[in-house]
Amino acid sequence: MCRTVLFFVILICFALETARSLSQDETIKLLLNEMAYLKRQVKRNEELSESQYAELKVLKNEVQRLSLGQTKLTAENKQLRSQKCDIPNEKFKRILMSEPQSETNVAFSTSLTNHMTNLGNQQTIVFDHVFTNVANAYSPVTGVFTAPQNGTYFFTATIMCHYGQYLETQFALNGQGLVHMYCNDSAFEQGTNSIVLSLKPGDKVWVRHMGNEGSNVYGYNWSTFSGFQIFISIVM
Repeated sequence: MCRTVLFFVILICFALETARSLSQDETIKLLLNEMAYLKRQVKRNEELSESQYAELKVLKNEVQRLSLGQTKLTAENKQLRSQKCDIPNEKFKRILMSEPQSETNVAFSTSLTNHMTNLGNQQTIVFDHVFTNVANAYSPVTGVFTAPQNGTYFFTATIMCHYGQYLETQFALNGQGLVHMYCNDSAFEQGTNSIVLSLKPGDKVWVRHMGNEGSNVYGYNWSTFSGFQIFISIVM
């Protein structure tokens, strides 16, 4: 009986010890699994950190590139503003642009209705009848054309003298004599001439008498004075 009880006691102790051993092994196994999981998480976090760092590095490089580009554009813009437009060494240059311009068309055509007699030296011939006066640059009161804008202009005049007389006239620009017209004393003759001038705003052109030859201009629309702007130009 005592031997049986002792056997059961030993068996129970062995079972308890075995159970304790199994519990420790499972705990160790669980801890190892947890450690393995934690290592995987740490590695994953490290990989994510490296990826994020690479993305941040790319973004930083892009920001630096854009900053350098902006600095370059600012410098170029400043340089362009400081530079003056170079125009070739020519006094006048025609402007050709696809967009509409702000210029005014200029043209006039006039004649002399009544005779002008006993003209003084360099007296202006006033063509009082106006056929066309675009931009109102010609004055039928003074006989003077005033350029409203920079440009190259064409002028022509025909002066008729009385029968048996002679007459000499000329174009004048701001008081300076230019080309001449002449008609002789053999009959009713006409003297004609033309000129192309580059004018600035305010320049004045007219036809005047030359006192050396004759003093009477034939009217009745036989004597005329006309002109128009050919194109705009920049006066340097």
